Order: sequence, then C-alpha cells, then structure tokens
Amino acid sequence: MGWWRRSPSVRLVAGVMLALSGVEMVRWGADAGNVPMQIAGVGAGVVAGPALVLRALWVLKSFI
Repeated sequence: MGWWRRSPSVRLVAGVMLALSGVEMVRWGADAGNVPMQIAGVGAGVVAGPALVLRALWVLKSFI
C-alpha cells in the first residue's frame, strides 16, 4: 500500500471530490431530466457525507 492510502489528508480530499461529484450528478440529472442520475448523485452524497465529516474531524484532531 502506498503512503497516499494511509494519509488522512489524501482521504479527506478524496471524500470532498466524491461529494462534489455527487452534487454535479444531481445538477446534470436535473438539467437532462434524468432521474436515475439524480438518485446516483444523492447516493454518492449520502455515502460521502458522514465519511467526510469523520475524516475532517480526524485530520483536525491530528493538528491539535
């Protein structure tokens, strides 16, 4: 395993990217009238949301 898999900061950035991609999927689905794409975007947000909050707290804890 590489250092990037163990790094909390890299995982935090990956979580932010997943959350943002979920938001974009909802927006694109709304523009195109594509309901399955909107559902997938909400799913990505639901998965990324709690994990992102926990990872952010973990990173902040390492600085304090």
